[in-house]
Amino acid sequence: MLPTADIANAILTTVPSYNVNLFLSGLEQALNGDPAGGLVYAFGAPIAADIALGTLLAGFQLRSLLGVTSQLI
Repeated sequence: MLPTADIANAILTTVPSYNVNLFLSGLEQALNGDPAGGLVYAFGAPIAADIALGTLLAGFQLRSLLGVTSQLI
């Protein structure tokens, strides 16, 4: 179940780091002259990324589990 461990690692380490980077990028944009757009990006981009990555990782996990199940049958 190495794919499951890889997915758990991505959820626990990569996704939070990516969220922080997106948030800081939005704050930088806000401080560089686009306060409304920067704040919308700072709060909206991490949420959108979490939804997209969560869907992608769930699909990978489902594919992994279906592969294991088909080998058992």
